[in-house]
Amino acid sequence: MSAHYRTRIGSFKGTFDGDNKTISNLTINSSGDYVGLFGSFISGTVTSDTVTVNNVTYYASPVTLKASDTNAIIQSTSYTNNTDGTVTVTPTADTNISNAIGFYYAVSVPNCVQSVSGTEAEVDGTKYYQNGSTLTLTAKTGYVVDNVTVSSDTSITATVDTTNHYAFKDGDGYTYATNANVAQKSYPDLTRVYELNLPEGVTVMGDSVVAIDGTTYAAGNGSDTINAGNGDSVYLVDITLDEITIDTVTASAVAFSFSDGGKLTVNDNNSGVSFTVGNETYRLNGNREFERK
Repeated sequence: MSAHYRTRIGSFKGTFDGDNKTISNLTINSSGDYVGLFGSFISGTVTSDTVTVNNVTYYASPVTLKASDTNAIIQSTSYTNNTDGTVTVTPTADTNISNAIGFYYAVSVPNCVQSVSGTEAEVDGTKYYQNGSTLTLTAKTGYVVDNVTVSSDTSITATVDTTNHYAFKDGDGYTYATNANVAQKSYPDLTRVYELNLPEGVTVMGDSVVAIDGTTYAAGNGSDTINAGNGDSVYLVDITLDEITIDTVTASAVAFSFSDGGKLTVNDNNSGVSFTVGNETYRLNGNREFERK
């Protein structure tokens, strides 16, 4: 509808259905009272949600606000928050919505993150986090993740902890974990592995043994076996005595349990094999008892 200056409609009584139409080029040239499209309402309702006059939209009934970004919802401390992530506002004089709502964004959390702590809202099982807030992330075993600030394109970056060695279950065995292969595998659960410094002629058996670049590692939750002969030395690297328990000692073998839950059996056949952990070296004497060498 387009209009130039005309005499206003006087006192209005009844129902005005704007039908979401636009009134353009409307000029009200008066400094007196009761100025507007309608001089006054005696009684009546505006049935349409909106009427636009001179490019300004007026809301005449409760309206629902929804984030235009499909990755976001909105929340408010002043208006009604709906369960679907929208906000309902009943307009009043000089309603200013701009500072009364906040955006919450969905964040893609990789499998290597144990937990996420932050200001959140949940819709249909999806968690959304407050824009500009900090997410505190706890990584699973073997991973390193940094806390992030929430935005419309929040990205969580994870790397393998380089202070120790880790591997992941891959088919019937284990694969040594690197930043590239864990990302390719969607960040699988990792198990700490321990470097075995093996002398010549010593072999290792077990489904949790990992070999890479000439170095052999044994997974901490596996059950592995080393066959050692007379004069051989077994070195347990990247582990302390506090993390090792002597499980069983037999006439031909000794079994160690690790704090991670794994087990290593050394078939020494009572041949004088020595065991080194850190700077300490031990051997089994004739009574099959450990003594410092």
